Amino acid sequence: DEKDIANPSMIYGDHKRIIEEFINKATDNFITLRLARVYTSDMNDNSLLSSWFNQINNRKKPAIDCAFDQIFSPIYIGDIAKTIKCLIVEDFTGTINVGGPEILTRLDCLKIFLNAFQINNNIIVKKSINDFDSPEKRPIDLSFNISLLLNNIDFNLKTMNEICAV
Repeated sequence: DEKDIANPSMIYGDHKRIIEEFINKATDNFITLRLARVYTSDMNDNSLLSSWFNQINNRKKPAIDCAFDQIFSPIYIGDIAKTIKCLIVEDFTGTINVGGPEILTRLDCLKIFLNAFQINNNIIVKKSINDFDSPEKRPIDLSFNISLLLNNIDFNLKTMNEICAV
């Protein structure tokens, strides 16, 4: 949660930690959003869902490689805009985790996506997140405790099922 001491395992996360610490020391009047993995329903934006959509449509690859072991709290982009508005209206200051209402694996997300489009799951190739090319070992648990967020917004965060059903 927001009170946990940041202990990033990747360079990117360490850069975010340094910036967050700088802002915390520089002012008391700030909002730092710790964003979870953001996704959209736009099938042309090259994000989580659209990359799968393009792989299926292009059929360049007969299967989709997908991590089964990394958990995270994906959040719909439209919920971020609503969250920012609520936090400003509520005069919130400080650091807040902004993640979706569910803790899912990438595999869970892909299955929701395939189900929404009525595509058979047999195209999935399950892999560990660390089987994918990366210069650094990726963390397994990227999930967020969003209790503080839920106490400061006046709407229900959308689930991936809700977004994929549209």
